[in-house]
Amino acid sequence: MVDARRRETLRRAVATLAPADARVDRVAELAAAAIDTLTPRRRGDLDRLLDLLWLPMQAPEAARAGVLRAFADSPAGRLRSGFAALKRLALFLAYAESEPGSENPTWTRLQYPGPRKDGIASAPDLPLALAREGERVSCDVAVIGSGAGGGAIASAFARTGKRVVVIEAGGAFDARSFTQREMMTSELYLDRGLTSTTTSALRSSPARRSAAARRSTGARLYACRRRSHTSGRRAAALRI
Repeated sequence: MVDARRRETLRRAVATLAPADARVDRVAELAAAAIDTLTPRRRGDLDRLLDLLWLPMQAPEAARAGVLRAFADSPAGRLRSGFAALKRLALFLAYAESEPGSENPTWTRLQYPGPRKDGIASAPDLPLALAREGERVSCDVAVIGSGAGGGAIASAFARTGKRVVVIEAGGAFDARSFTQREMMTSELYLDRGLTSTTTSALRSSPARRSAAARRSTGARLYACRRRSHTSGRRAAALRI
């Protein structure tokens, strides 16, 4: 877990980055919880960033803001990407954190009425079957990733009658998974949006790592089949 000193550093960084009407303590706690879910390598990167920020974050707000701006413009790629992850996390949570009965205070200023109440209550289940070690799955087309591009391509091939396998590193979401609250969308991103390139670009697809690399880490492989909405043909998909 993020220790007490790093939590306080994180809270001060959030207070510097977030708008004045954000619930800073709540945002900082949610940010620490998100960091706790990272892989040891990514967690180590952010731990080192928080250690580096510990002393500067003891300064008054104007000085803290200056330090963070210096990180944003640093010639060192790791500092830039670390700052980008921290800024993205703080601002996302500042505007997105909410729960029924405790809505986000920034929404009043933004004149945002809050989540809609007409979410989809039911949807066909997406059956998943565990693929055994060494099991082979035959297909006509293999698609890496089921995002906006991969999902559309897989559907197009399935409609032509091809047997399609989709290899996906992210979670299995259906219409019922989307709660109309922005907090849920963080689950759609690699490391909940905390991973970026050295140019601060967000890695939005978790399926960028190869299937072989994922299997080598002991990830389990799941197989599922789903029906195309347009043609009724079935497309096979794999989730790792």
